[in-house]
Amino acid sequence: NLMVLLQQLLQAMEMEAAMDMMYEIDPTQTKVPDWMLDIIEYVFKIRKHKTTVEMEIYTGAIQFISCLYVLPVVPFQMKRVGYIEESTCMATIITCAIGCIVGAFLTDMPLIIAPPTSVSIFFAVSMQQSGMSYRDGNAALLISGAGLALCGIFPPLGRFLTRLIPDGIQAGISVGIGLITALA
Repeated sequence: NLMVLLQQLLQAMEMEAAMDMMYEIDPTQTKVPDWMLDIIEYVFKIRKHKTTVEMEIYTGAIQFISCLYVLPVVPFQMKRVGYIEESTCMATIITCAIGCIVGAFLTDMPLIIAPPTSVSIFFAVSMQQSGMSYRDGNAALLISGAGLALCGIFPPLGRFLTRLIPDGIQAGISVGIGLITALA
């Protein structure tokens, strides 16, 4: 059974490689005016990534549509612990927009940065179980966000803190968040 599965996987990979060759993108074939293409090329290096503006817009729209689910889910989860649904939805939108724009300019890659629903569920359940008010939750988010920012600014600090947490607890947290997501 394992050999058959491996053969099927290899066939699928060969077929995917053949499809990639068939649909190879020609960066020179675009309907964007040259002056605009020069600006986009300077900022995002489209030709270097062997893509076109049209392809980037198309894939960006698909990613955007696939992430729309966070807009109803996150505010609904946070409403259960006292947050105002409309304000939470607007905060989610602004956070996603800023994250995507900053991520795109820092990496020259089309990134979707959005709050994972599992984290909002985990946060809401934790707040409910500990009896926290939404003001306490905001303070906890601010402090944890500042801590994460420090870990990002100083990578050795992040690596040090990661080593302090035993592997079993790290795996257990991942499984626990997954179970909370599945059962909430």
